[in-house]
Amino acid sequence: MRWDASTDNIDPQSEIRYDVYFDGVLGALTLGTRVWASCMSDAPVAIFIRAVDTSGNESDPSDTLIFDDCNP
Repeated sequence: MRWDASTDNIDPQSEIRYDVYFDGVLGALTLGTRVWASCMSDAPVAIFIRAVDTSGNESDPSDTLIFDDCNP
């Protein structure tokens, strides 16, 4: 899964963390703009991302993507 980098008025893009949520539960943290995830079941999974700067400020959540049977 990939997305466009977020911007911040203080932090460089390389220091912005991305929290990746699976069905509303934090499942991955990354400093890059992509994450690899594997499916735990054949049930659809809802995924969204929040950008977080070094001060702890969070963006609004991204649009939610629904992965159905592990195929977007």
